[in-house]
Amino acid sequence: MSVFLRATVVDAPVAWSAGVAGEVSSGLATRTVWCRVPDDWLAGSRLTPRRRIQLLTAACPADDRVVMGWREEVLTARRAASRPWRRDAGACFVAVDDLLTAVTPADLEAELPTT
Repeated sequence: MSVFLRATVVDAPVAWSAGVAGEVSSGLATRTVWCRVPDDWLAGSRLTPRRRIQLLTAACPADDRVVMGWREEVLTARRAASRPWRRDAGACFVAVDDLLTAVTPADLEAELPTT
């Protein structure tokens, strides 16, 4: 069984020197990520640490940014049925064969009943 998840990531540019993070710029960016993942990716109502890192890496692949904040929410069936990603410009991902794949909003909702 799959669950729908919304994650919000706040990150900022960072200067690296000899592999050590330097000064963090004030240019914060907030990204919204919508995904459909197997329910065994969760521990309670949160992603397991391994899966959280996997989602974060997929959503923010740039090495020149540092994560300043993270929030995730498992959508209720009612909220998922309202397809909130259609009103948002966030990225969409689906877990396929244990990997996260970027998809269109229509592909994200493939398992939802049609309305």
